[in-house]
Amino acid sequence: MPIPERIIDDEVLMRVLTGAASGGEREAVIAWRRASGANEYRYREVERILDAVAANERTLPASSPPAPAALLRRATFRQAQRDSRMRRLLFGGLAAGIAVTAFAVGGHPTQSAPQRPFGGNTMSTGPQQLLTTLLGDSTRVQLGPGSRLRTSLTGKTREVWLEGHAEFTVARQQGRRFVVRTQAGEAADIGTRFIVRADSSRTQVVVFEGRVAFSTRRGTAEAGPGEMITASLGEPPQITQLAVRHNTSDWLQAALVFEGAPLDEVASTLAAHYGIRVRVPPELANRTVTAWFVDEPTAAQAFTAICRAVGVRCSIGDTTAVFSP
Repeated sequence: MPIPERIIDDEVLMRVLTGAASGGEREAVIAWRRASGANEYRYREVERILDAVAANERTLPASSPPAPAALLRRATFRQAQRDSRMRRLLFGGLAAGIAVTAFAVGGHPTQSAPQRPFGGNTMSTGPQQLLTTLLGDSTRVQLGPGSRLRTSLTGKTREVWLEGHAEFTVARQQGRRFVVRTQAGEAADIGTRFIVRADSSRTQVVVFEGRVAFSTRRGTAEAGPGEMITASLGEPPQITQLAVRHNTSDWLQAALVFEGAPLDEVASTLAAHYGIRVRVPPELANRTVTAWFVDEPTAAQAFTAICRAVGVRCSIGDTTAVFSP
């Protein structure tokens, strides 16, 4: 049952923004945000502070992704630390917010681009850069490192073409669809807040609020909060329930992410990512992999860590990598 809107405070907002809120709390906050511009402004203010804190935290090492149980323990511990820091920041007032924002910018160079008319715009980021901007329709976009985005308006469809990583908080417009297009397919917004990670062979769509539908030539999948859609070239999209709720900054900045992915899918992604041939015997193809690489790993680091995580052997050469029992 939703909580009364009158008792929504910063701690409730923090739980919603970090994915720790109950369904009732999420529904109440959605109604509270719609009730007034002041409420929406406060929600965005708390979101900016949380993003600034998260931007300076690296939650997972690149060299050796831990098992899912260890990930859950670490995420719970880190969330407790973040909750404590957030309370100090939120109750410290505007000065604290300014201080932490400056601290985060020092760690990850970030730009704020001016608002422009929707359509015909192109923006990109360097390897260590984040870019936050408002599109012409007031959709908020945070573009991750090493990414490129362009916009177009086709009839009544607002289109975004993405290579890389981006978070979208979509502004609703009656009669106008919002679509993010990647090489693997297209993500159509049915809600408000989601992240798209796209490269030449695979697209991941992680949903934080509302619902998102992802379509390819092989089918369509629809996901809600706490779920991820994965689509590889030529394959139907698949839905995965996220085992651990990472924040948006983690998803935006991580170099490679695998959440419950079959080993043969992981092999295809690594082959495209590093430009080498990867062989997986049939008996290992369906073993699942959960691995996060915050910083860009070398091919040897990535294969060694994944082999260790799933308990198999691997050999790596200049042009070929082989997984074996």
